[in-house]
Amino acid sequence: MVPRRSIDRASFCFATLFAISLRAAALDAEQVFVRASPSVVTVETFDATGRRIGLGSGVVVAAGEIATNCHVLQDGVTVLVKKEGRSAPASVHFSDKSRDLCQLQASQAIAFTRPVVGVVAMEDLHVGRRVYAIGAPRGLELTLSDGLISGIRQSATGSIQLIQTTAPVSPGSSGGGLFDQEARLVGITTFILKESQNLNFAIPASWVSQLPSRPADLTGEGSSPQAQEHAASDPSRARPQTLGYENAAAAARPDARDYAQSVQDKIQRLISYPSERASQLRAEFALSVMASGWPARVALVQSSGDSGFDAKARAAIVEACPLHDPQRVQFEGVRNVRIVLRAVAVEQVQSKGR
Repeated sequence: MVPRRSIDRASFCFATLFAISLRAAALDAEQVFVRASPSVVTVETFDATGRRIGLGSGVVVAAGEIATNCHVLQDGVTVLVKKEGRSAPASVHFSDKSRDLCQLQASQAIAFTRPVVGVVAMEDLHVGRRVYAIGAPRGLELTLSDGLISGIRQSATGSIQLIQTTAPVSPGSSGGGLFDQEARLVGITTFILKESQNLNFAIPASWVSQLPSRPADLTGEGSSPQAQEHAASDPSRARPQTLGYENAAAAARPDARDYAQSVQDKIQRLISYPSERASQLRAEFALSVMASGWPARVALVQSSGDSGFDAKARAAIVEACPLHDPQRVQFEGVRNVRIVLRAVAVEQVQSKGR
């Protein structure tokens, strides 16, 4: 079992970083990289034969403690963290599959890494803030990209679930760091929406400090988390690399159809379209929905024949997020569903007084 201490050295160090909010002058991209890159590593997983089956990124949050996404570690028997030709074995210290957040312990990595200089608090996350992503996209170690926080995505209760950013990330970036202009950790880069333009997402960095105290039913054993595919996973993985690969077991659950219908109903309420042939327009989408209620994939399966409506329907999916209340609907990994969205004529909407 994962050790359950009220507070340990690693969590204490991270909490200290989190508590200290030192305001410094904004750094340029080169300075951010110099300060932040010593805290970013590459994470590789191997099967029982020693064959590499996964590659992602990680962020050093305390001496010998590395945060990453749980899906980076899936099915791995052994884990290594690497940086500029040096490597160290690692094991899972804390695991929260609900949030796709894991913490590795790699004591030997202390020799060639350095913890992050600070962490941005939830209340300091603002749309428009410049951020920098550092990770290992396609295995290209310590790659820097920049952008803005383009959205703060919240749950139905108002708590922050995801940080949307224009800083580009690619397969292999999962588990990497999103940093602000003071080189403080903003988030852990987690996934992208495929078939969309520059929609990248990270989970809040402040969640790392909560890992030791998360409920036991959300914390896993000291082994690799249940499989979960994301766009920011390495394409060399054994399974097909689509966001939210079809999970036959999940699809077979008795409530799968009801869940798909509830998601469809929530999105459908947001759609109206000014077209004479609105009643004829319908588009089918395949969604992979994470436990948090946010989609990790939005794929157009069947076009309505009207590109404007297709775009409107896709936008409605994002507008409806999160697609369920994670307090009421609970599952692990991703839920794969298909929905059919129909156009509702603008005149019809107005006649109903909506």
